Amino acid sequence: MLRLPRRIPRRQWMKKVILLALIGLALVPPVAARWETDDKSGTFAKKVAPILANHCLSCHGERIQRSGFDARTEASILRGGKRGVVVVPGKPEESLLYRLITHQEEPAMPMGDRLGEPEIAIIADWIRQLDAPVAASGAIPTRAPGYAITEKDRQWWSFVRPARPAVPTVRRKEWVRNEIDAFILSRLEQERLTPAPPADRRTLLRRVSYDLTGLPPTPEEVEAFLQVPEAKFESAYEAVVDRLLASPHYGERWGRHWLDLARYADSGGYEFDYDRPHAWHYRDWVIRAFNEDLPYDQFVRAQLANDQLHPDDPQALIPTGFCRNGPTVDNVNNEETRSDELDDMVSTTSSVFLGITLGCARCHDHKYDPLPTRDYYRMSAIFSPAAKTERPLVTEETVASHQAANKAVDERLKAVRARLGVIDKPFRDALLAEKVDFHVRLAERSSGFGAKTRDEFRAETLARFSKEIKIQPEEIEERMSPEQLSQRRAVQKEIDAIQATRPVPYPAAMGVADQATPGKSYLFLRGNWRTKGEEVQPGLPTVLSDGRDLAPTQRRRQLADFIVHADNPLTARVAVNRIWKHHFGSGLVQTLSDFGLTGDRPSHPALLDWLALEFRERAGWRWKPMHRLMVLSNTYRQSGADQPAARERDPQNRLRWRREPHRLEAEAIRDSFLAVSGKLNRTMYGPGIFPRIDPDIINTGSRPKWPLNARDHEETFRRSVYIFVKRSVLIPMLEVFDCPVTVISEPSRSSSTVSPQALALMNNQFVLEQGRFLAERVAREAGPRAEDQIDRAFRLALQRSPSAREMAWSREFLTSQTKGHAGLGRTSPEAEALRDLCHALFNLNEFLYLD
Repeated sequence: MLRLPRRIPRRQWMKKVILLALIGLALVPPVAARWETDDKSGTFAKKVAPILANHCLSCHGERIQRSGFDARTEASILRGGKRGVVVVPGKPEESLLYRLITHQEEPAMPMGDRLGEPEIAIIADWIRQLDAPVAASGAIPTRAPGYAITEKDRQWWSFVRPARPAVPTVRRKEWVRNEIDAFILSRLEQERLTPAPPADRRTLLRRVSYDLTGLPPTPEEVEAFLQVPEAKFESAYEAVVDRLLASPHYGERWGRHWLDLARYADSGGYEFDYDRPHAWHYRDWVIRAFNEDLPYDQFVRAQLANDQLHPDDPQALIPTGFCRNGPTVDNVNNEETRSDELDDMVSTTSSVFLGITLGCARCHDHKYDPLPTRDYYRMSAIFSPAAKTERPLVTEETVASHQAANKAVDERLKAVRARLGVIDKPFRDALLAEKVDFHVRLAERSSGFGAKTRDEFRAETLARFSKEIKIQPEEIEERMSPEQLSQRRAVQKEIDAIQATRPVPYPAAMGVADQATPGKSYLFLRGNWRTKGEEVQPGLPTVLSDGRDLAPTQRRRQLADFIVHADNPLTARVAVNRIWKHHFGSGLVQTLSDFGLTGDRPSHPALLDWLALEFRERAGWRWKPMHRLMVLSNTYRQSGADQPAARERDPQNRLRWRREPHRLEAEAIRDSFLAVSGKLNRTMYGPGIFPRIDPDIINTGSRPKWPLNARDHEETFRRSVYIFVKRSVLIPMLEVFDCPVTVISEPSRSSSTVSPQALALMNNQFVLEQGRFLAERVAREAGPRAEDQIDRAFRLALQRSPSAREMAWSREFLTSQTKGHAGLGRTSPEAEALRDLCHALFNLNEFLYLD
């Protein structure tokens, strides 16, 4: 049931809801179906794709692919799934897909539904039109185990070093502002399409402000931009771009994009989700790196091997936090958890910097890409000497004083902890024995005890588990009687009181550093750390290198040098494709972290190569010149005007014939509330903040997840990038708008449209509060006249003045709401009504969407 605010009667609230539909844009921007196909006849894109979009993609789409079957593209359908080939070209009756949709085989598809006969006939006709060559071109063969890398493998488009292409000539030369426009317009002219008209000034300013800083322009900035004479507009727009790139908020915006890739969080994850009190130094380093426009080659080197580049500098450890940002089981330290940590490093490094899915080769040779399992473990050997490390960022005297104070606390704790140990011992021993017995039974059923007897194996396991496994207090307390539990908690209370006297922790750098004597590395058979195969030496992916082993020392530095070397064909392409995605809505290669055989093909290969070389050679690996190049282009400055003919020919807009509307990301939405209300705290850097979370969400689980006294106030009104990222507790306001889960690298966020988003905007305490703050700001800046208040509210929230109809609706709404609140005995009914209007503006699609 919809939960309504208690202070407004249902009738008044319904008027408010109606206003949401009347003011501005109340329609969700159309989302083009995500189809890519090589079918020459167009049958698939025009006829088959819409059927699959309506009935199949919930189970076989972007987020879920049951049975390993992807129904989004003709090529992926021809590849089939776990049950093998689903389409036999030319023979619908022999095709599994056809037999499932006609309910001749189980499970009948679509689940719980049945296609109409006309729809079945369309799919059957499409299958009949397919011939073997088309199917062969769409399907990607599965590689046999133990394959060797061939010269043909090295000829895949992304493995070939880019060469600078000639900038194409076009007929409509006046539209070309820079080389990007020439490449885009050339393809459009080939397809007999035309670009959309330019966006109006207000739309363009709002677009570039959010793209570069994640914040809306102020009404004054909009007004000044609108008043620029046409003859001076180009120089004025360039000045706006340069101002935004120089803003410290640029680093916060683009640093957040990188933190998605780096799976950054302030806690370890898993059941106990222990905090990482020093992780925020990495976040701040990333923001500073973007603001200072640190060249990307140095950016890569620092995150992989800065401790080896600057061994005597404790600060140098901070960027290597990239290698240990991933989730970890912090209460267990054994070979299994270590192998998972190494897997996280290998998978993230290869996908983020190289755009290859090397992590898929952990258990077996990659099914499609030329990435054998041996290459995975050679890469793992690069990281195997790297140990989690923390180094003080204060003087030795401060460290000594801190240690002395902690030692004094430890002395006071000894006797109290001994009493707690006596209480816990029988329960701890019983729990440990159960874990050991389970492991013994598991070994007995699977691999056996080898040369050991059962008792010998059990004794050895008990000794090992006693060192490795930490029994949690929650496990012990679950087994206690009420009297025992009361006794234990009384002792724990004494311990907590003594712990509270510890000195405040000093800042430390959290990263990785190599052990002095790295151990041997092995290939794990089927990815199982218990079954070791051949010993492997550190090495690079064979398809991208000569296959030789690396030197045994400074392995991560050698890896970083390889990644940013001029001969590496992937690094610059992957980087500029990510920049393009955040400016244009999708990448030239849509699979941003997969440039392999099952990834997307570039829509404009020549443009991608030109941008990659421009980034590396002319921009000197710097991001800001690439931003400037892209946002000054006419391609970027197009409006979102629809063209039915273009949409029919290119429904995905891969040829860039218009600007795609898109919703703001979760952080930009929250930051916009704060910026518009005037409450945004622009303080940068430092430990994470803890905004209020409903206690019903955080008072669950085996450990405290969030400060119980957390509340929204000036300190927590900082930008969302500074919110403490607790893996087990995401801020609900951000989570509902698709913030990353931080468990793995997130190359591209999803953008869902679900009912909880509307409910959050209507009922969330933070949103309601910001609506009140906006109303107070409007009343303060506009004065008491209703028309002036309405105009100021629109200009702050939507960066424009209301139309005549919107002004009339808003006046009527304020009058109605004022009467309603007065009838309820409110002391300031006019202020309450203005707050409702401001809250309504926050709920508009125009507030949430760009273009």
